[in-house]
Amino acid sequence: MKRFSTYYIYTALIISGLAVGIVGLQSEKIKANPLPVVILANQMSAQDFLQLGSSKLEQDNLQGAIADFNQALQVNPNLVEAYTKRGIARIQLGDFKGAIADTNKALQINPKYVEGYIYRGAAYAALGEYQKANADYDHALQLDSNPNHIAAVHTLRGYTRYQQGDLPGAIADSNQVLQLDPKSDKAYNLRGNAYARLGEFQKAINDFSQALQLNPKDDKTYNNRGITRAQLGDYQGTIADLNQALQLNPNSYKAYRNRGATHNALGNYQEAIPDFNQALKLNPKFAEAYNNRGDARYALGNYQEAIADFNQALKLNPKFAEAYINRGKTHIGLKGYQKALADYDQALQLDSKLVNAHLGRAIAHISLAEYRKAIADCNHVLQLSSELSAIAYSIRGISHAMLGEQQQAVEDLETSAQKFKAQGDTKAYQDLQKIIQAFKNLWRLRLKGQINSVI
Repeated sequence: MKRFSTYYIYTALIISGLAVGIVGLQSEKIKANPLPVVILANQMSAQDFLQLGSSKLEQDNLQGAIADFNQALQVNPNLVEAYTKRGIARIQLGDFKGAIADTNKALQINPKYVEGYIYRGAAYAALGEYQKANADYDHALQLDSNPNHIAAVHTLRGYTRYQQGDLPGAIADSNQVLQLDPKSDKAYNLRGNAYARLGEFQKAINDFSQALQLNPKDDKTYNNRGITRAQLGDYQGTIADLNQALQLNPNSYKAYRNRGATHNALGNYQEAIPDFNQALKLNPKFAEAYNNRGDARYALGNYQEAIADFNQALKLNPKFAEAYINRGKTHIGLKGYQKALADYDQALQLDSKLVNAHLGRAIAHISLAEYRKAIADCNHVLQLSSELSAIAYSIRGISHAMLGEQQQAVEDLETSAQKFKAQGDTKAYQDLQKIIQAFKNLWRLRLKGQINSVI
């Protein structure tokens, strides 16, 4: 049985990488120099058509390749390699179901045909049928003993596991690849992405750095390392990596968006907006960039422009919970509390555990004097998050105070004050102390008035 070429392995890698959207896989195609064919069509064998189609496939003449493979199969309906290569061409054209039909036929003829399992797995992965893809990769690994081929299949399976959320499985596959090929930048990149999603940011950065030593011209790896550095608060390192990514690829709309988001995190909103503008120029359907630009405009006090951006983000992605939350806080800025409540309700329908939605809704409720509802939302925040507990206690404390529940109010406000103090927020601590004292004075005056009325 003829073994599959490195070119076709990398074709599968490219297609799988595009399907799961993790990192770009650069094709190193073998440039074919086919000999001129002067044989008349009616004198050509199935192998002749197969050779012609294979040459066209390597030259990206996909429709021409399919036509030749069709001719080969008319001459020999049992030519396994023609089905598989026609399937490869269909994968590259986005006809994944057609590719599955072709590889099914190849595997019916030869159930031990390794290439059939690999390319059918790639087609299943592109359709999001990851369990079927992994089953095919497992079959390929059982049938093949060539270390280079095994490394390629582990890479494919690793990407599919990553997309499924099986991050330990993706790491295990990457480890297998690196044992067989220690210079695989793709394996380092994949493992780095898996570590990042697991919150092991320093391990992720180490892997991205290793990948860049092996392939210093991969803009996507700079992008990956940059956004991971942001998780550790290294925003200057993030911007440096994203600058490098954009130098390598000025059309990377994701890098522009990520650099803009980093400027937002640094409070450099005026610098952020041009990056979001460029990202949207390159990709007008980039909902995340609209959301981020809206956040920058909100921070600058441009509420109507911010709402326009959030509207566009939600038009592109009606299930974009963060955009609902951001539009909600902007409505609060405009004193549109009912509209804010509608946005927070929509976000919580998408995910009932969104802490910022509960917190924003609590602020809207307290602004509408709906104190019990504000308390209920604060309770959700305290159950879900310790990071936002200081502000949740303050809102709940003020709500209790407005309801005349003095003991609960003082307890919550004092708890909030101490939490802000522990966080180093001296101003918030001092402000809360003043609020507590103001409420105590008010209650004393009320009590004195009640006593005087009785006397």
